[in-house]
Amino acid sequence: IEYRAAFPGCSAQVEANPTVISELISEIKRNNVNVIFKVDLSKGLVAETISEETGAYVETLYSCHTISADDFENGETYLSLMQKNLEVIKKVLN
Repeated sequence: IEYRAAFPGCSAQVEANPTVISELISEIKRNNVNVIFKVDLSKGLVAETISEETGAYVETLYSCHTISADDFENGETYLSLMQKNLEVIKKVLN
């Protein structure tokens, strides 16, 4: 599995570079990619922008190094979040 990202690693960058977004859009169209992953706790604005331009849909992957207050209060654990990641990955690979 190969991936491309709008931000490097755990970037504190607030806005994505327009050139990078354009390159991602081109690559998604060229390779007929149908899914874009965003990490949990992100607003997903870059993913939504790319989705609108390409028709690819957006799915969430949990980084598991942070958790929202709602998820914590609803009893989510590292294991339950990883299970959600597994289900999303299975879904997009089928």
